[in-house]
This record gives sequence, C-alpha cells and structure tokens, in this order.
Amino acid sequence: MDLQGPRAARAASVGAVSPRLGPARGRAEQARAIDSIDRAIDSIDRAVLGYAHPADHAHLRATGRTGFVYMTATGEPVGYGYSSEVGRFGPVSLLDETLTAAVIGHLMAAIKPRGATSVWVPGANDRAIVALLRAGLRIEGFPAQLCWTRPFATFDRYVPASLALL
Repeated sequence: MDLQGPRAARAASVGAVSPRLGPARGRAEQARAIDSIDRAIDSIDRAVLGYAHPADHAHLRATGRTGFVYMTATGEPVGYGYSSEVGRFGPVSLLDETLTAAVIGHLMAAIKPRGATSVWVPGANDRAIVALLRAGLRIEGFPAQLCWTRPFATFDRYVPASLALL
C-alpha cells in the first residue's frame, strides 16, 4: 500500500503526556522561538510541502500557538513546529525525519497544556505515530481520508495543524 499516494489516512491522537520521550538528539541541537515571518520556515515548507504558507503561520501565532525553529549547532534550520496551551500542536515540518520523536517530545514538553494533547498525524508519518503512542497518547475517533490528484507533500516529515491547514 502506498501511504504517500493519492489517498492516505490521517488519525487523530489524544491523551495525556508521559515523560517517556527523551531529549532532542541528532542534528537538531537548538531551538528558537518563531516571532515573525521567517525565511527559514518558508524554505522548509517549500522542501517538505512544495509551497510556502506564511499567512497560515501568522494565523497560528495570532491564535496562541508558539512556534519553534530547530537548528543544527551551526545554525542551519532543519525543521519547525508549533504547540499551544490548549493542547494542540502542529504543524511540524522537518527536513530530516529522524528528528521526529525529539521534536515532538520538545513540543509536548515546552508548552504545558491545560488538558489533553491532540494532534492530527498522517498515516505515512510512522515515526510520529510511534512517538505519540510511546508518549501515552491514543488513537481516538475516526481516521480521515484525504484525497488528491497528485502527490504534493512528503507526509513522513510533516504533521499538519489540522485537516484544514495542511
């Protein structure tokens, strides 16, 4: 089954956060808060999604999500992610899928939610699904089916903010 193809399942995960995810390791050695439109974010979006969406990033920040850019020790951006006090996180976009668990761990720990944590995860992003299950979240509700006429994103390196904001 081609999980990157024109039809790919999306699952909603919810639950309380467990401290079982370790600290960030690998190429991402530092994170900085996103405080404005950032060329690094646009560059990551173009590499992962095929397009930049600065208006969506502005909306996320205006509605209470805190964003982080993840960088190597030399300052090279390798991804970004958003989290919020209401327990929702995403989007997460990474140039290196091996950073998925560490970045999700950081996003879940950096902003303490007031309640349960929830996230929409593409079925192709097995690293995110495994990390979230290990962190204590569970798959809840019905999975969604997203269809398109041509592949447009590398969903093994992307977690959307919602089904509406890919």
